[in-house]
Amino acid sequence: MLLEWTASDYLGGAALVLVPFVAVAQVGAALVLVPFVPVARALLRLNNVGLLPMSFQQNI
Repeated sequence: MLLEWTASDYLGGAALVLVPFVAVAQVGAALVLVPFVPVARALLRLNNVGLLPMSFQQNI
């Protein structure tokens, strides 16, 4: 017996497959970015004090 698949069935299946990947990707991105937050704050603080080279200040 052949099952008839509709567009909504495909979209529902795609959503079930994609949602966990999106969640894992967001958690992974957060884990990667969190250590850089203090570094970025320190760089901005140095930049505000004027301790960084001018070329680096222009890049920020």
